[in-house]
Amino acid sequence: MGRLLASSYERLSDTNLEGLVLYSTSASPCVRRVIITLLEKRLDFDWVDVDLANMEQRSADYLALNPNGFVPTLCHGDQVIFESAVINQYLEEQFPVRPLMPKDPYLLAQVQMWMAKEGAMAKLFRPMMYHHLGAPVTHITRTAAEAEQISRRYTSDPADLAWEHKIWSMQVLSAQEEADIERRLIDWLDQVDRALQGKRYLVGDAFSQADIALYPRVTMLPMLGIAITQARYPNLYIWMSNLEHHSSFEKSLSEQSRKLQALARSPILVKVKGALSKSRKDRNLLDRCTIYLTGKVLRKVMKVDSLLTASAEPRELPVFSNITPVLPREIGSNSLSNNRELVLYVDRLSSESRRVEMLLQQLQLPYRSITLTDINQSPLNRIDALNCASTLPVLNHGSRWISDGSAISEYLISSFSKAGRWMPTNTVERASYRMWLALESGTHKEITPLLDRYLYKKSNPSAFISTEKNALTRIYRQLKRLEKQLHNSRFLLGERIQFVDIAWYTQLKNLNHLPNFSLVEFGSVSKWLSRVKAEMKPEMSVESE
Repeated sequence: MGRLLASSYERLSDTNLEGLVLYSTSASPCVRRVIITLLEKRLDFDWVDVDLANMEQRSADYLALNPNGFVPTLCHGDQVIFESAVINQYLEEQFPVRPLMPKDPYLLAQVQMWMAKEGAMAKLFRPMMYHHLGAPVTHITRTAAEAEQISRRYTSDPADLAWEHKIWSMQVLSAQEEADIERRLIDWLDQVDRALQGKRYLVGDAFSQADIALYPRVTMLPMLGIAITQARYPNLYIWMSNLEHHSSFEKSLSEQSRKLQALARSPILVKVKGALSKSRKDRNLLDRCTIYLTGKVLRKVMKVDSLLTASAEPRELPVFSNITPVLPREIGSNSLSNNRELVLYVDRLSSESRRVEMLLQQLQLPYRSITLTDINQSPLNRIDALNCASTLPVLNHGSRWISDGSAISEYLISSFSKAGRWMPTNTVERASYRMWLALESGTHKEITPLLDRYLYKKSNPSAFISTEKNALTRIYRQLKRLEKQLHNSRFLLGERIQFVDIAWYTQLKNLNHLPNFSLVEFGSVSKWLSRVKAEMKPEMSVESE
């Protein structure tokens, strides 16, 4: 590893031969899996700390690098790659020595499935982590006004500020929501434990990105009060024990992570949370002293007073633009030739199901479609066993089962498509392709609840939208990015349609069902939607059940 960079004027480490700069927060499991990958690939890198606790990831400088506003982001020379799964796949393809992903399309799809499952569980982990740790610590170390002042240094987005207020107010989750998320996380661990029965690693007989994806998050679950014991999870326990002494896993565990784990498990935090759970009038002297003294100590450790007296202007995030351009690598392709039946389990209200069906039709592949409104209705327990997120679509290809729309699409493209027809074949363009898919995935949290309400007429109580106006503001923000990308381009990645266009098309074509929504200001997007529709081959006759 290289060194921490605090200014754009600093030189990269002499050992950083590839010009790799990681924007990170050391306690983040998403960051840790990228660091593990870099260490496994024996790639030196420098890094920039992003102050997640005080919303720096929502600053204009950081959003210019990573429009999703999460860590990590990797700069490789003049290329910027965001989202940990995208980064790790890019590193695998750009630096294929010491491979961490299999070449076989089905084994590769299995790795990508595990990466997607971990991403689905991360959406549950995040609010639970804030509920258990972030909220009580924030509440006792600053006032509500101070919390907002600190956040406003980096963001004025009403949704961001509303989220920060929920944290300070310790209203991240209700008791029912907490119980539901805990149950779902435990169910997930049960499924991972079953998947490891008689196996050393998650996929095949080799250490892979599947193991790297899951391990950092799994090790943090005890911080939420979910114990991972040998008696309860025998296979998972052995898997964790084998990996924890792996060199890259040991080196990637930061001192900040160790301190965070110690704080989460400390008896004093348990006492603080117990005292905070009482109404003010029911707190005794010991409760009040515990809250006050712990808050005072943590306030000093977290340098809250320094943040309050600092300039209202955010710091200038170090950016390194004058670096040698990256030479992309061409990626080989695989193909399958067999007569095994393709069966797709779909939800007709799911844009992910629709886009996979559209891809199958463009590939002119005969398939059988089985419609489910709830994956748990299926008599095939095999689906649930392989689909921890319990989402559709699910593809059955002979004895092979694949869940997650992106994993299914890459499997179909790599197995049945001419190279480069529906997905790029060089590393830089493929990273861009996957980043656009990650951006599309990021719009679900705003678009899906609105479509549920106005198009499908069903409730979505688990969705967090501070107001519909704020959700539309964020949707328009992403549309501005699309508009800019499509201004001088027929499709998202050039002159030919690819699957990423289909993915965005299925997400956006229903937006006109939303009240007060208009594409009037997005002429390039409107023309692109028409081009995508025109490019689609006529639908095949599909056997449906």
